Amino acid sequence: MTPHDDFTRRLAGIDGVQQIDGRTDRALGVGRAVVRCTHEGRRAVAVREHEARIPALMDLLHLHLAGAELPGGGQPPVADEVTVLLVEDKEVSEAGDALATLAAEVSPAVGVRVLRVDDAGRVHPSVPAPDLSDAVLFRYEGWLRLLEGVEDGPPELVREIVQAVGRPELRAYPMLSHAGRRWSLRIEGLEVGQVEAGRGTLGVGKDGKTGRTSRKRAAWVAVAGKEAVEVTPASVPSAASLIRVFAEKWRGWSSKRAGEPKQDEHALESRVLRGVVPLHLANGTRLDLLKPDSTESVNWGSQFPTRWGRQDGPAARYLDALLRVGDVPWAAEIKIDGGTGTGRYYRHAVAQAVLYRTFIRQASPLQPWFEAQGLDQRSCRAAVVVPDAPASRADRSTGLAELCQAFDVELITVPRAMARLGRLD
Repeated sequence: MTPHDDFTRRLAGIDGVQQIDGRTDRALGVGRAVVRCTHEGRRAVAVREHEARIPALMDLLHLHLAGAELPGGGQPPVADEVTVLLVEDKEVSEAGDALATLAAEVSPAVGVRVLRVDDAGRVHPSVPAPDLSDAVLFRYEGWLRLLEGVEDGPPELVREIVQAVGRPELRAYPMLSHAGRRWSLRIEGLEVGQVEAGRGTLGVGKDGKTGRTSRKRAAWVAVAGKEAVEVTPASVPSAASLIRVFAEKWRGWSSKRAGEPKQDEHALESRVLRGVVPLHLANGTRLDLLKPDSTESVNWGSQFPTRWGRQDGPAARYLDALLRVGDVPWAAEIKIDGGTGTGRYYRHAVAQAVLYRTFIRQASPLQPWFEAQGLDQRSCRAAVVVPDAPASRADRSTGLAELCQAFDVELITVPRAMARLGRLD
């Protein structure tokens, strides 16, 4: 018996669980890690894998909003409430906190219950939605200092390199974990170096353990060799020349691939954050850059740190883009389409945007930083940004628009060409 079969068999022993279906539903984009069922007459999903728990709720809401039939046919007796069963879940976890937040943020027209199932098969209420204003409990008490540490902009060496390269797609990104001392240099979102005051290194990726090399790494090695390139104020002209040559080689390769050029999430994110790809709300209002008057080649608003709940490690959950309309901050989650599983990927973007928005609204210890930007953090809104779909692609497998509406998230589409690697002209 496979672990998956054992999981579905165990579900049958839980009181109130019926109509169990552990098969993949390709038409609606629901994988086998999320087992569909009913619990006490409500449409439900059961999930054990930690990384599948947040997507499980979004899959469940997609099934509910799409009016999908239950396993075996028909609709649930309780039509206005759904249930997520977290099997073998800890009493307190980041995923549990995040699910409680999402359940609290969804439209009142959709009731969501999140229940824990212990090792003995007993069902327990999950934790309530967390209050993320406690910086010590959620381990971000030092983030204000880190955010304020980058406000003076990059060190002089970063400015000199960017100016010497002279290409608008080369941008500087603050690295918050280094308190503003170290900055990342990226071409269309691809890191080509890390630089701090007086010194730095250039390089792209690393060789794989088995000797395999990515195309981007191979393109860099063809230009600069395998070893990291040291940068000092004296070597800025040669460093700039390397970056320019690599940029031409990398972007040229990307433009000449067979078929449709590859989409790249980091490239789209970079273009949004430097204003090349404008984002407009449904009412026509344009989202502005975090610092619209900045003359520096810095992608301000990139990788803003957040928390989704209580977790063991110190790592943050990073927002793709923090933008604004006047004094209202906008948390934008940016995705590309392509490959398999696009529906689930897009649905997860809605969850991410909601969780980012909730953190920003509640994280009162960060208020001085928002005030310095002229932003009212408690009024934060959320958006999901994706390429517009080809006319031939059915929307049935994503449910993106309906989920955005259920969570009061703005859905913004951009021309597909804006998400492609290679030249924009």
